[in-house]
Parts: sequence; structure tokens; C-alpha cells
Amino acid sequence: MKKSMTAFALIFISLTTILAQPKVLERIYMIKSDGVSYRQYNSFRSGYPSLGFHIPKGKTPSNYYQYVFPNTYSFQKLDNQYFDLLNFDGGDYSAIVELDFEADELKIDETGLHTYKTPKKEINGHYGVYLGKEPLGFSQLAYIWIIPEDFEFVSYDVNREGEWVVRDNSLSFFGYNVNDLIFEIKYRKKRTTPTVFKERKVKVKKQIALSSNSPVLKVRDTEKEDGDIISISLNGDWIARGLHVTNREVEIDLRLRKGRNYLIMYAENEGEIPPNTAAMKVGLQEVILNSSKDSSEALELIVN
Repeated sequence: MKKSMTAFALIFISLTTILAQPKVLERIYMIKSDGVSYRQYNSFRSGYPSLGFHIPKGKTPSNYYQYVFPNTYSFQKLDNQYFDLLNFDGGDYSAIVELDFEADELKIDETGLHTYKTPKKEINGHYGVYLGKEPLGFSQLAYIWIIPEDFEFVSYDVNREGEWVVRDNSLSFFGYNVNDLIFEIKYRKKRTTPTVFKERKVKVKKQIALSSNSPVLKVRDTEKEDGDIISISLNGDWIARGLHVTNREVEIDLRLRKGRNYLIMYAENEGEIPPNTAAMKVGLQEVILNSSKDSSEALELIVN
């Protein structure tokens, strides 16, 4: 596994540094289809006369970077078990590297939720994404994630003030005069309606477009009560178990995510007159779903 460099380990700045000079970092994570490996673009712009960066021990500029600017630099091996030093003349730098997330950066739970958190490794009193030896940190910072189209963001957070912008499968954070940042970003593969659920075939009966992510689901029997018992699954989680379907309407509050959601009706018995039948009303639309011991019908709820 490749050793990642999550901290912006800028460790050497000329003594002629002037704090008022702009210091701008742009970092872009381009996550690959496996959700674990990524291509990272870094760009740092400043008025510094020189810059220095850590790169992982055992790596050299020629086998660590896919691209680096400027192409003139000096490489110094340090008496350090983790890093060596790359030095540039001038205050601007950009590079592309391909890496894998380390175990202390990315956790994947049993549901497929990916949780990335910047490791808090302190160096000289700084940690996370930082600009060393600089009390004011970055004058401007842009931190961007681009995930594959079959993934979706679940949540995002950082320990500093700034602005978040979400555009489809990209997530951006913009900060001003910030330093020592710890990011936590959660993402997962998009949940699509399964073709099989609990060993039963699933058929989508209807798609319903919604403007709210918290509608009310209303469930009732539209015909003669015949003892139907159903359960209801939303995006793979049970929101009702062992529900007796009668002519009396039952209301269930839904919590939907933006985009596509799926709701499946699952028959717990077949009643007196199979298959099980129930009217499901979401918003202004009511749809009659059927379910038997072999198959289930579903709704796709799309939040715009």
C-alpha cells in the first residue's frame, strides 16, 4: 500500500517570510471507483523565497509524484524514519500523486459507509491540514472532493469556519485565515432499488417526485379487510414491522435523502385473499402495492 501524505507538511520557510503575504492552498481528492484509492492534486501559492515538503520515507520525487512543478528542486534525506525533504526555490508549488487511504484515515462499516477523517498527527504543535511555523495559517484554502457518480455524500464537517459547496458529485470547502484543519467526510455507494429483497423479487410500481425530504406516508386497505400483515422497508431499513392493514389509515413519518429513495412493501402473511394489498399515499399521490410470498412491489421516491 502506498504511504499517504495527508498533512500539508510545509516544514521549512525562509526566515525572510513576511506574514502578510498571501498563502493559498488548493487540494483536490479525485476518488477512484473502489472508494479507497485516489488521485490528489495540490497547489500552493505564496510569496515565499523557498518551500520545503515532506515526502514518505523510501520515496523519491521521480517515483512519488506523477507531476510536480517547478521541475527544479533539491531532495534531502533526513534522519527520520517517516519522511525525507523536498526543497524548492520560490513560493509556488503544484503536484499530483496517486495514493491509497490508510487505515487510520478511512473506515468502512458493514453497511458500506465510508468515513474519512484527517489523522491528527501533531508536528511542532500543528496537526491535520496545516501550514507549519505560521500562526495565521492559510490566507485562503480550497479543499475539494470528487467522488464517482455511483457514490453519494452522506455528511461532511470540519473544525474551522468556512463555506461548503456541493455540486452533484463534488464537495468543496473554502476557508480564509485557517490552520490545523481536521476534516470528516462520509460517503457511500448510491442506494438503488434492489431487484431482490429478502429472497423475493422486487418490482417498482411507480416513481414519485417530491420537493420535501420529510413527507408523511399514509397506509390503508382500500378494499375488504382480510387480515393482511405487512412490513415496510425504506432504503433497506425497516420503518414498520408487522403492520396490520385495515381501513383505518396509519401515518408514518419518512426521512428521505436527496435524490433516489426506495420503499418496499413486504408481506408477512397472505391474508384471506392473497396477495397482500395496501394503498400507499405519499404527498398527493396514492399507489396500491401488492406483495406475496414470492414478490414485493416498491415505490421510488425522488427528492429534488
